[in-house]
Amino acid sequence: MARLYDAIEPEVISMSMLQHAVESLRADGENLVVPKDEKLNYGEVSVLRLDFRNILRMENLWLFTNLTKLQMDNNIIERIEGLDTLHKLTWLDLSFNNITRIEGLDSLTELTDLSLYNNRITAIENMDSLKKLNVFSIGNNQIDDENSVIYIRSFAADVTIRQIFRNDEDKPIEAVYCFPIEEQAAIYSFIARIDDREIVAQLKEKKEAQQEYTDALQQGHGAYLLEKDEKSQDNFIINIGALLPGKECIFQYHMFLN
Repeated sequence: MARLYDAIEPEVISMSMLQHAVESLRADGENLVVPKDEKLNYGEVSVLRLDFRNILRMENLWLFTNLTKLQMDNNIIERIEGLDTLHKLTWLDLSFNNITRIEGLDSLTELTDLSLYNNRITAIENMDSLKKLNVFSIGNNQIDDENSVIYIRSFAADVTIRQIFRNDEDKPIEAVYCFPIEEQAAIYSFIARIDDREIVAQLKEKKEAQQEYTDALQQGHGAYLLEKDEKSQDNFIINIGALLPGKECIFQYHMFLN
């Protein structure tokens, strides 16, 4: 698949681009940058906007040692880098880029707001130093590993996990899937899809749900059961019964993390 920057010319963060960006903010009367009547000094700039510029690499940002807000959304950035000297940064927007991995944030210990929305990130990692982070936007990425949720356990988050089962046997099978969740997580929705059918789970007493599941299997029907593991309160078990040969079942569950 061709990437966006195959069709456009990537830009570099040149000194002229930086100067133009700062001057634009001054012209707009932005009160968090150097006042209009003072000589431009990059070390005194606290706000910088570099959005919609087709930037491929994050570079030459070391000049802005007093930066508190950096906006670089809607570019074509692939890697988070060049932020080591921005110790005062509290707000960072890298949404709508091509970033594949969370990295390069270790020195941003004052960061309170971080947006990585709409990138190509597959795992939530390397965020242990961000102790002051209050707002974290990570939606519309490629995260499909439930283990990644441990990195956002301090946030109130609505998480969706999607899994696919396929029966490659020559007879119907019962698939059993066990997965852990965080202690403060709560699953509130479970949906299974097979062919063009969508089955939405209903909350029932455990014994009643188990009996209905067993009855359905005995009658040769497909059935789905989500329940807590009796041996561990932090584990859940999904049973997919009577999955026919060659059939594929897609299920997703939603949970709230606080």
